Amino acid sequence: MRPCCEREFSFAGSDYLAEYMLPDILDRVLPQAPGMRLKFIPWQAGRFDLLSDGAADLISTIADEVPDNIYGKSLGQDQPMCVMADNHPLHDKPALERDDYLAWPHARVSSASDKDGFVDIQLARNGLSRQIRIATPYFVSALSIVSRSQLLLTLPEHLAVRFQRQFPVRAKPLPFIDYTYRYWLLWHGRADKDPAHRWFRGHVFDVLYHSIHGVSKYAGDA
Repeated sequence: MRPCCEREFSFAGSDYLAEYMLPDILDRVLPQAPGMRLKFIPWQAGRFDLLSDGAADLISTIADEVPDNIYGKSLGQDQPMCVMADNHPLHDKPALERDDYLAWPHARVSSASDKDGFVDIQLARNGLSRQIRIATPYFVSALSIVSRSQLLLTLPEHLAVRFQRQFPVRAKPLPFIDYTYRYWLLWHGRADKDPAHRWFRGHVFDVLYHSIHGVSKYAGDA
């Protein structure tokens, strides 16, 4: 069955998702619906109005709370890690303590969902702050900069582990930070029972879940 062979879907997410996950999503859906069209929208934190206004059919994001009439399915959760060049002076430490973390300058990814703002909130409670030297909206840019410098970068664990395989960087736990990333695939209530939407978001969920957990758990009803 091809429930949306002539339909356009709009999907909001990060540049990481567009670069690494979108090709896998298209590999799954286009053979079943070759006439389907897909528009990808750069996600900005808190822009749930994209769903209520109909500008986006799906959003993939980190969220602790979502507005009323926004439906969703959990993609899972993980913890923050610190990424550094593989020749960084801290590279041989099994984990980073707070003093190590604050002794070096930082880069941050400034777009999409909030990947590290919680760090500054927790530090500020103790009268502390870190040195943000570089802010870039793109993950690959941030990783390229970090791999060629002594900057530190805070990322979710599943991203840090993946990038550790692709860039000359190392990922370290941050035991002094108490935070959990919670990942969601979100849609508006008016689309919840739409058969074509259910078909599309089911495939999207499967690809994104696999990217976080390394195994596919999709049972056909995202």
